[in-house]
Amino acid sequence: MNNTEYNLNSHQERVLKANTVRIESTFIGSSNKIFGTGVIYKTTNQDVHYILTALHCLFGKRNGGTFENETTFESVKIFKQKEDGSFLEFKVKKEDIISFKDQDLALILIDFNKTIVGGETIDINDITGIIIGKSKYRGNYNSYGYPTFKENNPHELLFKHKLTPEESNFINIECLTSISSDDAKQKISGYSGAGIYCNNKAILYGIITQISDENGFASSIIAKKINIELFNSALEKRDSNLYKLECINDTTKITLEDDGSLINYEKIVINGIELNIWRALKRLKQDLKDDWFQDPLDFKYLLSKKNFYKRVKKYINKNNPYSPSTSAKHFTVPKSGYSTRPTIETSFIDRVIYQAYVDKLIENLDFVLSRHVYSFRYNSGKNSDKYMYHYSIEQWKKYVYQTKFVLTPETPFLVVADITSFFENINTKLLGQYLKTLVHDYIKKSSDKDEQYKILDSIENLIKDWNEKQINSEFGIPQNRDASSFLGNLYLNKIDQIMLHSNGHKFYYRYMDDIRIVCKTKAEAIKAIYDLSVALRELGLSLNSSKTTILDFNIKEDIKKINECLPESLTSIDQINSFLSSKRKRDVQIAVQMTYNLFKDAILSTDLSEEKYLQKRKLSFCIHKLQLFARTRGLKDIIDFKEIIKFVLKEFDNQPWLTSSFIKLLMAVDKSYFNKEDFEVLKGIIKNNLKNIYESQTYFIWIFLSYMKYEDSDLIGIATRNIKSTNQINQANTAGSYIYLASINWRNYKQVMISSFNKGNLKGNYFLQRNALIALRNVNPNEIEHKNIEGDLEDMHQKLYDEKKEIYVSELPELKVSELIKNSPTLISL
Repeated sequence: MNNTEYNLNSHQERVLKANTVRIESTFIGSSNKIFGTGVIYKTTNQDVHYILTALHCLFGKRNGGTFENETTFESVKIFKQKEDGSFLEFKVKKEDIISFKDQDLALILIDFNKTIVGGETIDINDITGIIIGKSKYRGNYNSYGYPTFKENNPHELLFKHKLTPEESNFINIECLTSISSDDAKQKISGYSGAGIYCNNKAILYGIITQISDENGFASSIIAKKINIELFNSALEKRDSNLYKLECINDTTKITLEDDGSLINYEKIVINGIELNIWRALKRLKQDLKDDWFQDPLDFKYLLSKKNFYKRVKKYINKNNPYSPSTSAKHFTVPKSGYSTRPTIETSFIDRVIYQAYVDKLIENLDFVLSRHVYSFRYNSGKNSDKYMYHYSIEQWKKYVYQTKFVLTPETPFLVVADITSFFENINTKLLGQYLKTLVHDYIKKSSDKDEQYKILDSIENLIKDWNEKQINSEFGIPQNRDASSFLGNLYLNKIDQIMLHSNGHKFYYRYMDDIRIVCKTKAEAIKAIYDLSVALRELGLSLNSSKTTILDFNIKEDIKKINECLPESLTSIDQINSFLSSKRKRDVQIAVQMTYNLFKDAILSTDLSEEKYLQKRKLSFCIHKLQLFARTRGLKDIIDFKEIIKFVLKEFDNQPWLTSSFIKLLMAVDKSYFNKEDFEVLKGIIKNNLKNIYESQTYFIWIFLSYMKYEDSDLIGIATRNIKSTNQINQANTAGSYIYLASINWRNYKQVMISSFNKGNLKGNYFLQRNALIALRNVNPNEIEHKNIEGDLEDMHQKLYDEKKEIYVSELPELKVSELIKNSPTLISL
C-alpha cells in the first residue's frame, strides 16, 4: 500500500527511531528468551528515565492475571541502536520494573549510565523527549518496532484507527503497511511493546500489547492507552521524588517546525521563561470581544499559533528579552460623564506575549490578594483556559452582599471611595518594584523567584516601550486588557494590607478601584478616608473627591445613595435570566418579550421615584440581550426593532461610552429595518467637528456604515480626504475610512488607498496598516510596496488576497438558544 502522504518526515523518523529500543528478557535456569520492543520516555532534572513496554514482553505469555515466566524472570537486556547500526546494551533487574498486570503494561526505570554494559557511555541529549497524548485522536498512527523477521533492525509500520468504545482503555488498530514476507504474516514476534504515534508527530498514544489475528499480523491489533494517573500513582508510591509522566489532551497545542521538529505551544521558551502560548491565545480570544477598537475581520489570521511562532522565532530558546514588534499607538475613548480615558493599541503579537507573562504571574501571586478583594480573581477551574478570572457579575454580587451584610444600624457608616484615573496613574517603576517585593516575600523556591523576577522585568520593559513617546512615559498601563486588570489588582494589594492590617479597618472591601469601608462611627469613617488617602499617596495615587463620600445607613435619604453605590440584581433581570436558563422554547420566548418590555419601560418611564442608575442598568442589560436575540434563529422575529434603532441612534450623542454596545446591536439587527434617515444621523456625527471628537466612536460608526454598504457622496469625500491627509492625529478616523471606501467600491477608490499606503504614510502604524491591508485585500500584492508593511502583518495581505472575497467587515455569527446564557455580559460601565 502506498501511503506517501503519511510517510514520516526525516526529523520524526529520527525521533521515533532514537526513542525505540529492542528488549530481550532472560530467565533463571533457562536459555529461553522473549523479544520485544520498548519506548524511551525521557525525564527532566534527574538521571532516571523510563521505558514503556508490554508486560508480557518481560514476564512471558499472559494467563488471566498471571504471567507464565514471572517467577523465573531474572533481568531484561535493552538494546539501543547507534547511528552506525551497532547497539548499546543495558541491563535492568526485576526490582526496577513497575508492573501493571491488568493493563499488560510495564514501566522500566533505567539510569542509562549506571546500567550500560561494556563500559561505553551515552549522551542523554541524543534522545529527544516524546509527549504522551490523551486526546480523542482518530487518524493514522506511525510506529517503530523490532520484529524478529527484520533480523532485529528497527522497522516502521503504519496503522489506522478502528472503531473502539469511547471509554475503553485500549485502541483497536489495523496495519496498513504491506508486509510481503511469508514469515512475517505467520508471526511478527518482537513488535509487541512498540508505541503508536500521532501521524508525523512524536505524540505517543498507546503501546501495542496484542496481535490477535491468527495469521499473526493483519487486521486485529490492540494498543493499550497510557493511563497517566495510574502510572503516576505507582511512581509516587515507589518514590515521591521520581519524575511524573506528562500528557497533552489536545493535539492542536502541537505543530511541526519546518525541519519536522515538534513545537509545543504550551512550552515556548523566550528569554529563559517558559510561556503557555496556547492558553494565552485562547484567553486573548475572549478578551478581544470587548476591545475599544474592534477588528473588522475579528482578528482573522492573527489568532494563529503559526503566525505567532513565525514572528517570535528569533527569540525562542534564546536569552534575548522580547521587545515590541512595532510602535504602540495611543488613543482616547469616552467614559461615563463625557470625560475620556487613554488607551494603547499595540501589535497583536505584543498582546499575546503580555497575556502569557501575566498568566505566569497570576498562577503564583493571586493567593497574595486578600479575600476582601473581589475583582479579577484567578479562576483555576476547568474553564480557566478560556477566561482567566471568576466571572465578574458573580464576583460583584459577592462584593455587594458582603458589604451590605456588615452594614447595619450598629455599624451604619459607609465610606464610598474611588481612585482618580487609576490605570493611567499607575507608576510603572513603582509597580515593578512592589511586585518584586511580593515575589521575594511569597515565592519560596529560588528558581521560581528568578523566573518571576525575569517576567516582571520583561513586563516593565514592554510597557516602557509602549509608553516611550508619551509625555509621562513612566505612568499608565494598557486599559481594557484582562492582563492589566491583574497587575492593577496587585498594585493595590499594598493599600489593602495597610487598610486591613496596619490601620485595622476590618470591614474594608475592594472591587478594582472602587472601595467600600463600613464603620461604627462617623469619626471612624473620616479616619478611614484619611488613612486611605495617605496610603494611596505612597503609590502616587489619589482619591476622586467628587466620588468619595460618607453615607449613613440610619438616614432615610442616604438609603437610595447606598443602593446606588451597592446595586443588587434587579428582580426583572433575574426573572429574564431564569427563563433563559431553562432553555425551553416557550420560556425563552417569554424572556425575549420581557426584555423588550423592560427596554420600553426604561426608555419611556415617567416614574420619577426610580433612580437614574436603575434605568441605566436596565438599559445596559437590555441592549446586550437584544443584540443576542437579534442574532438567534427563532427569536429575532419576535421583536419589532424599529423603536430600538430609534433610541440607539439618539443615544450616540448622550452616551458615547456605550458606542461599541450600540454598534453591535445595530449590526445584529436585520438590515431591512434601516432607512436613509437612520444613516443620516450617523453621518451627522462624522461630519460635525463638535461631535466626531471620540476616536473610538467615529471608528465604530465607519465600520457600521461599511457593514451596511451605505454609499453617500459626502461620506466618500470625507473618507477620501482622511486617507490623503493621513497623519498620527486622525489615525482611527482614517482606519475606518479605508474600510468604508473598500466596502463601497474598492475598484473605484483603489488608487487613493494604495497611493497613501505606498508613499509610506502608514509606516510604523500597526493599527492603521491592519485596517488598510484589509481594505486592499483584493488588490494584486505586486502593486503594494511590501517594504512599508509592518513585520507582524507581512503575510496577512497575501492570505486575504488568496481568499478572493469582498468582505471587509465580518458579520456577527448567528447564535443558538443554548448560547444565550453563555454570552452573559461582564459588568458594563455606566
